[in-house]
Amino acid sequence: MLSDGEVIGIAVLIAVTMVVSIAYVFWIQGNPFMDTGIDIVVIAHSVNYTGDGWRIWLLIGNHGSRTADIEYLLLNNRVCNIDVNVTRNRVIEHYTLPGQPVPIEPGESIEMVFHTANIKGCDITVSPGLHLRLTLRTSQGRDYYREIIIP
Repeated sequence: MLSDGEVIGIAVLIAVTMVVSIAYVFWIQGNPFMDTGIDIVVIAHSVNYTGDGWRIWLLIGNHGSRTADIEYLLLNNRVCNIDVNVTRNRVIEHYTLPGQPVPIEPGESIEMVFHTANIKGCDITVSPGLHLRLTLRTSQGRDYYREIIIP
């Protein structure tokens, strides 16, 4: 028969083992409850001057396992109304962000193009040398960044 001290020791050992296991799962492996299955990647970008502003082209991919909906395109952390053209499978689609989320299926890549002359609702002046932080915010609440410098 085990003494009271041995029983308490075994209970403490089991409790410590469980706490370490849970800590390992959450802090070392990542929080499994926060995995949304969405992984947006800005694969490439280009910036070209067109005479009346700047044309910004983004190649965006979803490397996750679920459909991502790009709901906002923030410029230097400011929400702006932006008209964008999206090309997928050689078909051009028109969206206005925010308001019309741009869906990206798992494994799909799209081209997103917008012109700085079509930016409304924020006081961003795009000029040569500007450090511009583009943030793609999904309707699932995840942010994905790309920093560019206007040539």
